[in-house]
Amino acid sequence: MDIKSFRDLDVWRTSMDLARRVYTATSRLPWPHRNEIGAQMRRASVSAPSNLAEGFRQGSLRAYTRHVRIAAGSMAELETQAQLATDLTLWPPEDGAEVKDLAVRTSQMLTALALSLEARSELRRRPR
Repeated sequence: MDIKSFRDLDVWRTSMDLARRVYTATSRLPWPHRNEIGAQMRRASVSAPSNLAEGFRQGSLRAYTRHVRIAAGSMAELETQAQLATDLTLWPPEDGAEVKDLAVRTSQMLTALALSLEARSELRRRPR
């Protein structure tokens, strides 16, 4: 498949699914947690597809890799926040498990993408 847009990336589509899932799950958090930890979780979940889109458009491999790494950091934040919400029984365990599982999957995809971009960058730097 020819990748012409960030929308063609599986990791972008997966991260968008995650963001939608986070919005649904955090809407069920009790007040005031919905506006506290829920807002943090929504920001972290939106950060991944946003950074993928921005990095893809940067035009430089180095900038793209940096944005992918930022997105991966946001996934680590989201995993932590989802674990905390689960530990504090702020939402049903199945919401926490679904968000954490999807965040882990997205994080793995982001890591694989970052490693691939770094390998491409290394190949470009080698003398011929």
